[in-house]
This record gives sequence, structure tokens and C-alpha cells, in this order.
Amino acid sequence: KNAKRNTSKQWISMWGILVLFILALEIKTLVQVHVRTQPQWQMRTSIINPGMMLPDAAHERQEFRCAQGGWCPEPKLSAMEFGNSTRLTEFKAPSNSDVSSSIVGFPRERRLNAHWCKHPAHTKFPIQILEQEYGFQTVDARKTDDWDIIFGGYPHCGRSKWDWEMKSGLNRKLSKRGWSKLKPYQVWYPCMGCKNSYCNKRELCRIVRGIDPNACFLLPDDRQRILSAMDGKKHWVVKRDSPTMHNHLGKGVFFVQSPNDIPPSNKTADGTYLVQPYNEPYLGVGKYKRKSEVRFYLGITSISPLRAYVYNEQWVTLASHPYDKDNVTECMIDTHLNGAIRCESIGLSTRQLSQTFESYANNAGMTKQQASTYIERSYDLLSSIVHAAHPILEAHEVNRGITESGASCWHHLRVDAGIAADFTPYIFEVNEFSSWARVHWTDKGRVAQLNSFRELINMIGLDKHPLPASERAAYEFKHKGNWTLL
Repeated sequence: KNAKRNTSKQWISMWGILVLFILALEIKTLVQVHVRTQPQWQMRTSIINPGMMLPDAAHERQEFRCAQGGWCPEPKLSAMEFGNSTRLTEFKAPSNSDVSSSIVGFPRERRLNAHWCKHPAHTKFPIQILEQEYGFQTVDARKTDDWDIIFGGYPHCGRSKWDWEMKSGLNRKLSKRGWSKLKPYQVWYPCMGCKNSYCNKRELCRIVRGIDPNACFLLPDDRQRILSAMDGKKHWVVKRDSPTMHNHLGKGVFFVQSPNDIPPSNKTADGTYLVQPYNEPYLGVGKYKRKSEVRFYLGITSISPLRAYVYNEQWVTLASHPYDKDNVTECMIDTHLNGAIRCESIGLSTRQLSQTFESYANNAGMTKQQASTYIERSYDLLSSIVHAAHPILEAHEVNRGITESGASCWHHLRVDAGIAADFTPYIFEVNEFSSWARVHWTDKGRVAQLNSFRELINMIGLDKHPLPASERAAYEFKHKGNWTLL
């Protein structure tokens, strides 16, 4: 009898453990679903007010561009007004159902099959999100055409570590077959043309020079203009970049004062140099009297027609040392955390060197008007840059094929910008692929990167039944969350 009792107890214990294990799995699943379905942003009436009118200077810049035949932005609307806007003529009225039409030949209820072009810093964590939160499963697009999305970035889709020219591996297969042969439900990441336009510092300079001729100078073309503008007192920033150099983390950047410090003609003949005036930075109060760098996120969801968005949350990185105008050192001006310069923080903890823009503005002593002025001017500048680059993006072979086939592309980019003393933004660089080091998704100050990525996936309905090209804009308009159309 005792033996039977012991056996019964053992069976009960085993069944109890099994039940607890099943319950734990169910709870984990429910939590993941809850996290995915919760809105990542609530309407705020804080320092960032999308409905605030632009300052007079910004309106003058807009009117000048319009007069020159450039892109004419409409006034920014508040979140509530934006939902009722009729100015977006390319958007069809959203239907009652998220899926109003089906694409002929789509074999599944939703997009599911994904090919990953992997890179440790650029794709590891985003792939985890797409697999674990959005349910995508792995296929090998090199061996099958039954794929729904290719994600990770074209340089990582070849056989070599960096296949920038797209001449090997999956890149070669798709190019040889023809991009116009893609299926209407297939999605390519990223939209192309970035490295030949605003993601290349030199081409970004060319675009910015078209907006403000004194904001950037190209060498050797503008050598005489830059030399005549230098008085030996003001600092200038010299940079090198090209579509094949990919300089980041402060590489290829140095400061000059004298015309004699500008690289000679024989060095600049390769067309990789540019010069920008050094902007005196906005300096906060107290411990925050230091240079800052603001991180914006751009989302591209279509090239033809162009649909570009900016995310309404930003974060800030701060220089390690307080700013002293009379004794400027590298640690006072380097705001690129973990960049080429390593500096021990003075006055702030390492964690305090990265904050949300809202927290930084409050800590640094910005007024609500000043913060709103900077954000609105930044949106204005980013919109001008993206639209000026549109002809380059539209002409790219891959983008043309995607448009012709009815397929789609999307792109999540990070913009690094400065704050001048008069709250004018200036762009350091546009990153074609954001770093996804662990700190970018565990640091609360940098939560905008993770939020913006998730909300971009939701906005385009990546994990839903695919829509025809004619209905995608309406879906985005209905699910834009914290993204604002540029």
C-alpha cells in the first residue's frame, strides 16, 4: 500500500509540474501579445507640439524654396487635425477593414516567410523582434522563391561581408532575375538610393548646399569660396566621405581655422572632401552646459510615390566634458558616444550622457517654445533633404523594379543632428543602418529607436495580409502611431 501511495504521489507531482509548465508558456504568450498590441505612444501636450506654427525664419525658408520651384511643405498639423486632414491627396479613405483587397496568388493568410541578411550590429536584435514578436519564420531565398520579406540590408545579402555593389550571393540572383519580376506581396529592406544621396556626407552636403549655399562647401569645386570666407578666427569642419568610404564614428573628420589648413588641391582632387562652418552649439545650464547631439528616426515606406515619415520621439547624446569656448578640447565637442574619441565623463554619469529629448530639454533649461522651435525646424530641414533626394532614389534600379512589379520596400534610418545656439538644426549624418548594440534597446534614454522600429512595422502592416500598392498609403495613414508624414 505504501508503495502504491508513493507511486501515486509521484504521478501527481509530475502532472503538477507539467501543468505549471504549460501555464507558464501560456502566460508568456499572453504577455508577448499584450506588449505587441499596446500603443507605444500616448498623445502628449508637452514640449513637442506638432501643431505649433513655425517661426518666421522657417516660413521664409519655405517660401523661398516654393518661389524657386522647390518642394512646398504644408503647415504641420496637430495629431488630432492630422487624422482629419484632406491635404494628403494620395491617401484613399481608409476602409472599415484593414484588408479590403487581396493580392492574387498570395499563398498564405499573412506574410510569414523571411530571409535574413545578417550582420551582428545591424540586424541581430531586429531579427529577434521580427521572429519572436511578429512570428516570421526563416526561409532561404537563395534556394526558393517562396519568400515574403528579405530583411537586413543589401550589403549583407552577398557572399562577402560587405557587398555594397550587390554583385554576389542573393543580390546577384535577384539582380540577374530582374527586380521587376518580384511578386506584388514581396517586401525588400531597405529602400535603395540612400548611399548615393543623403546617407553619404558628401552628397548630403550637395543637397544642403542647395537649401543654403553657405551651409556646406564641396572640394575642389568650392575651394575659392571657402578660402575667401575663412578669416582665421572661426572654426571649420573638414570631412571625407563617398559612396564607397562609409566613414562613421567621427572618422575622417577634423577641425581647421586657417586657409592653410585646408587640404591641398592634389589631395581633394578625388572628390571626397567637404567643409562646413562650425556652428556654436546650444549650451544648457549648470551641468548641462555642454554640446549635444539629437537622434531622429526616419521611416521610408514608398519611393514612387515618395512617403517619408519622421518619428515624434528623439533622444540626445551629450559631450563628456562641459563646454569652455576659450579652451575647446575634443572631449567637449565629441557627442558621438563610443566613437573615435574616448573621454571620461565629468559632471554627469555615463547613463546621463544619453537621455530622451524631453528629459534633456527640461534638464538643460530649454523653454517649451525653444524646444518646439528646434523640433519644427528639424522636421522642415529633414523634409527638404528627403524630397530633394527623391529623383536619385526614384532612379535606382532596385526601386524602379519594385515600383514596376507592385512589390514594396521600407527603411528605418537614424539622423544625427546638432543644436545651434539659435536653435537651428544642422545635420551631422544620416545612418543607412542603425547600430543595434545592446545599449540601444536596454537604455531607457534611447527607447525611441526600439519604439520607432516596432511602430514602423505596425504602420506598414508587415505581418498582415499584403495590400495592393493603391491601398498601402491609406493603411499607413490609419496606423501611423507616432510617425509624422514629411
